[in-house]
Amino acid sequence: MSQAEPSRGQGSSNGQLAERPELAPERLARGAEQPAPVSGQSSGDPGRAPRPPGQPVVLLREVCKTYRLGEVSVRALRNVSLAVREGDLVAIMGQSGSGKTTLMNMLGALDQPDEGRYLLEGVDVRSLAESQLAEIRNHKIGFVFQGFNLIARTPALENVELPLVYAGVGRRERRRRATEALERMGLADRLEHQPAELSGGQQQRVAIARALVSDPAILLADEPTGALDSHTSESILELFSEINAQGRTVIVITHEQQVADYAKRVVQLRDGEIVDDERRVKLADAPPALAGNGALASRETLA
Repeated sequence: MSQAEPSRGQGSSNGQLAERPELAPERLARGAEQPAPVSGQSSGDPGRAPRPPGQPVVLLREVCKTYRLGEVSVRALRNVSLAVREGDLVAIMGQSGSGKTTLMNMLGALDQPDEGRYLLEGVDVRSLAESQLAEIRNHKIGFVFQGFNLIARTPALENVELPLVYAGVGRRERRRRATEALERMGLADRLEHQPAELSGGQQQRVAIARALVSDPAILLADEPTGALDSHTSESILELFSEINAQGRTVIVITHEQQVADYAKRVVQLRDGEIVDDERRVKLADAPPALAGNGALASRETLA
């Protein structure tokens, strides 16, 4: 029996969208034309209901996932249990075939476990209809991908507005919120620029603005620096640190130690199992890049 995770495919961001239709911006934001409300939340309202004190934002309990490729069964996840609390900055690390992409799909409500439970802000994701999952993806999860997944020949402002369009937000309000999101990313002078007119780092900042514009419970980033040079990667990782320092929960899927060095907590996956879970910085403390105590530099020196 093979232990490897299914291949993610290669190529450009356009190729990624073609090979993985579940990552298309339209599916992430919409899924169904009129998503049903989740837990009493009205459709189009991106606000988050308060959680009881101490309740994790993300809670996985004994999650298993097996893919069947013809006569071959591939066990991508094996009894994975994980709790992520509000305000954490978690790196989930693993090499190709470790199960990290499958875990990302679970956390992003793009796939369902065969066994076990996944609770997002206390809601059991397995119990939801597809229309409700679409609302979860639009309101509670902000996605950032390696290939940016921006819509070509579309201005940055309209790319960031997309989740709000599917949430039913009025044009004037979504224009205001998208503009503010891009300004926070330092792109006030790039609102009308199309992706092809932006650098890789600027495209990723547009993608981050789009991920945050709906005020999600978690920011979920899949290999967010994989298509960037080292200098730009550092600026994006510092940006994630700043977002986390403002109270946002950030989960980064990566195979790069450099990326993990920016996290408060590092979870290691191998053959579909969690083999290590290290708390590097206290939950309430600033992330390493902003700690001001040399913690990040010290770990880089030891690497």
